[in-house]
Amino acid sequence: MTESTAPAPVATTPAGSGFVIPEKSPEGQSLTAREQYQHMLKNPAWARDALENGTQARQQYDDLMRRQAQELDAAEQGPATVTDPSAYRLGIDVSAGREAEGFDGQVRAWLHEAQAPAEIGASLAGHVSDLARKYSGASDPDRARHAQDSRATLERIYGAELEQKLDLAADFLNGIGAKHPEFVGFLESNQYIAADSMVLAQVIRLAEAAHARGRGG
Repeated sequence: MTESTAPAPVATTPAGSGFVIPEKSPEGQSLTAREQYQHMLKNPAWARDALENGTQARQQYDDLMRRQAQELDAAEQGPATVTDPSAYRLGIDVSAGREAEGFDGQVRAWLHEAQAPAEIGASLAGHVSDLARKYSGASDPDRARHAQDSRATLERIYGAELEQKLDLAADFLNGIGAKHPEFVGFLESNQYIAADSMVLAQVIRLAEAAHARGRGG
């Protein structure tokens, strides 16, 4: 069944409250926070507002990130606080082979270097996994369309400040790339990930936080 014909998840949040997060699938099954997040990402307006402080979507986003971390923590029975790279809940199947195990290590090291909170680490890893499933074997036109759509989303989010934000993110990635060139090389080799709007938006948030720390903010 294609996305255009698939029945929408059932929203049980009262109407009239702005963005509505579905709580049940079309079959009546409760959705996890991760499933809810993936559904909300399909709405460009929500994806835009989720990155703006003080908006309803941002509050919903923060709540979904917290609940994703709680779900992952409950499933793995481990601490949610990131104290070292091994504490991130990424969901990468390291038993799939040395390549997957190496990627898992690279992601953990990169996130720890970026001082990414646990929920952002889990969110980014899950989103990158979804992108890989969708676009690793996609045609060049499909990948180009994804990059164009992502760029349009970022322009709606940041407006005239976009280039400044991207420059800040690039400087941030270059700094981390000096210590973890393998992971940055992975992003450069998989442009459908590096160009994705939500990946870039999260990197921008991490870059802004690092910039504030550098200024003593």
